[in-house]
Amino acid sequence: MDLDFFAEKMNNAHFIQPLLPNENLRIEFFVKNINKKSTLVLQKGNCHISSDDEFFHVQIIGEEKHFQDCFHSPIRLLQLVKLGAMEAKGSFRNILRIESLIQLCK
Repeated sequence: MDLDFFAEKMNNAHFIQPLLPNENLRIEFFVKNINKKSTLVLQKGNCHISSDDEFFHVQIIGEEKHFQDCFHSPIRLLQLVKLGAMEAKGSFRNILRIESLIQLCK
């Protein structure tokens, strides 16, 4: 999964900065087939990867190939969730925000 590239792209896209929340929004990505967790922290003016296992607002679970589909193909996160390929836990509002940001960064 290209989470570092995604974070860098979000930081460089000036049109995305106003969409980032004022408070921290922590998203945990869990890749099942390689058993890897990464936490993306979104906040106004900055997006970065964190290695700590603190509280998260949204958890997205799936296999590597489905994360690649989500970040690089036209298929959306909620489509993958509806198909049962991925799971998204957290408030629906935050999940929609994340899906929108992913789509804007493609």
